[in-house]
Amino acid sequence: MSIKIRTGDLARELGIRTTKVTLYTKLGLFKPSGRSDGGRYLYDFAENKRRFRIITKLQDKHKTLSEIKEHLDSGQMELSLGKTK
Repeated sequence: MSIKIRTGDLARELGIRTTKVTLYTKLGLFKPSGRSDGGRYLYDFAENKRRFRIITKLQDKHKTLSEIKEHLDSGQMELSLGKTK
């Protein structure tokens, strides 16, 4: 069972500002998993934590947000963390 959390909770757990969560969502780097009854985004915590680790790892390698999105969209999520199959 995955844990669904709101924008502010995701930001707090990742140690970033809510504006960064909002930006990453608009750019397609974070993926909301639905909406609350009040219409607010809900995020799968584990999935977006994994995405955030990849984002920061690729930013350390001086990749642009556009390049990072392409990387995430390509399905190479584990490879980017240096894991081998």
